[in-house]
Amino acid sequence: MKKGKKIILIIFVVLIAIVGSAYYYINNAGKRDLSEEKAEFTVSSSQIMAEFTNNSDASTKKYLNKAIIVTGVVTDATVGEVVLDSNIICKLHDKEFLQAKGKKINVKGRFIGFDDLMGELKMDECFINN
Repeated sequence: MKKGKKIILIIFVVLIAIVGSAYYYINNAGKRDLSEEKAEFTVSSSQIMAEFTNNSDASTKKYLNKAIIVTGVVTDATVGEVVLDSNIICKLHDKEFLQAKGKKINVKGRFIGFDDLMGELKMDECFINN
């Protein structure tokens, strides 16, 4: 094989490795197994929303990236997502799980942010914790 073709082949293999690593990192970075992790806070949906309404900056610092349990009533549910009391959006770890509307549940997950414009609290890696 000519020297030029070997260099091109090596560059191609390196690029494939970089793209593969980046893809893996983007899809798996920050994911934790919260099923076994102890929740740092247990709150009702009305309690946590009141905290964010009063002082969203302090509440974000308090809860960000922490495992929490939130109790509330399911107001909307799709495959992979549950909404508690119309303003807490929980992305479920088990994407195939579908929860019944109107049922009071405990959701354990990681707090990832608060959208003050929409008044929505967002969690991911959630499990139904009844």
